[in-house]
Amino acid sequence: MSGLDQVKPLIAEVEPLVKKLKSKSSDGRTDAALKLGELAKEGKVMQAIIVERGAVKPLLKMLAGESMEERGSAMFTLASLARGTPAHQHTIVKAGGLEPLVRELQATNAGERSKAALALAYLAEDQFEYQEQIWELGAVGYLVPMLSSPSAGDRSNASLALGRLAEGNPENQRAIAAAGAIPSLVAQFKSDQEWERVDAFFAMARLVEESSKNQKAVLEAGGIESLSQALKSESPAERSNAAFCVARLAHGCSANQDAFAEAGAIVPLVKELEIEPPGERRNAIYALAYVAQGNHRNQEAITAAGALPILVGKLRQSNQAERGEAALLLACMARGHDQNRVAIGLMGAHEPLVRELKIQNFEPLSPSRGMGPGADWTARSWRKVAQPEKEERRLSVPIPSLPGQVDETSEMAEAVETTAGSDAV
Repeated sequence: MSGLDQVKPLIAEVEPLVKKLKSKSSDGRTDAALKLGELAKEGKVMQAIIVERGAVKPLLKMLAGESMEERGSAMFTLASLARGTPAHQHTIVKAGGLEPLVRELQATNAGERSKAALALAYLAEDQFEYQEQIWELGAVGYLVPMLSSPSAGDRSNASLALGRLAEGNPENQRAIAAAGAIPSLVAQFKSDQEWERVDAFFAMARLVEESSKNQKAVLEAGGIESLSQALKSESPAERSNAAFCVARLAHGCSANQDAFAEAGAIVPLVKELEIEPPGERRNAIYALAYVAQGNHRNQEAITAAGALPILVGKLRQSNQAERGEAALLLACMARGHDQNRVAIGLMGAHEPLVRELKIQNFEPLSPSRGMGPGADWTARSWRKVAQPEKEERRLSVPIPSLPGQVDETSEMAEAVETTAGSDAV
């Protein structure tokens, strides 16, 4: 069966529903929009068919409808069409979708506000220009109060939208924090609803990613303990997004590094290193890397929790991404820590470690909702983290040389063999 033959039944299913969006009956339009929204969730092919068949403009027109159900169904479908698809984001924005959606954030009904926030979140995803436009329309002033709404849907979708607006945007991060979002998000860390906590972790991670002031504000608001507890959750999504948030909060902030160690975050993060499948442990690796970076006491605590043998084992895995992530954390564990350097050498890990640190094409991690901190860890920054200081080169078993350093690899390999003896793996 040809590709066209496969698509024809889908087109036949979509076309009458798109026509029904123009029906004179509000109930008919609402029913059609809901069905299209569910179909759009089936994947990008169905999304494309719905957009190409002209659904966007009648859906936007429905946002002015008198019926709350009609407006809500339209926003649900617009969110389903925009999610993860830049071309559809552009189509919706070009058709004038942002202003009515921001206006819907002022609705008296929590369900309407929640759907508007979700649609805006997906339109802002990885779109700096649209982040700016949404901010200029005053969305932050409506979204931040929603974090304190009695409705869990309000709170969760507002968190997601604020996280998307803050993503890679320092100006928006400052504005959102200034509007009072941080204490409200910390309060959501303690919610009874798992999905609300997951979205709050994501939003907070984005809010602090380029702001040391916001990092410290989370510590002062009491968020560290709740995040550390979330690392012990039975939910993989909650543990992953909590680790994502830990990574961002610990990055370059010694006070937060210490606070996470004191709150007991290290042991559950190390346990995550053995979780299957590999994708579920990546945020834990980056969290441990940021918690360990430049912090001698935390390096020792991670080693004491049993991380080194696990990581050395992963250097010998067939999966390149796993090897690279293990190399990153081992480099952070070794820098400035003589005992860890020697331990890594005794395990016979220097050669595979330096080999992985020379590779430059590792993919950044992705937590449940949003990109992770992997983009910060290019090969260049890994080399910087792993590079021994001059005085550290006196060690008998330092990390092997990396590009741009004096080539001591052969001497180091010989030193490893001499020191490790028959115990080297």
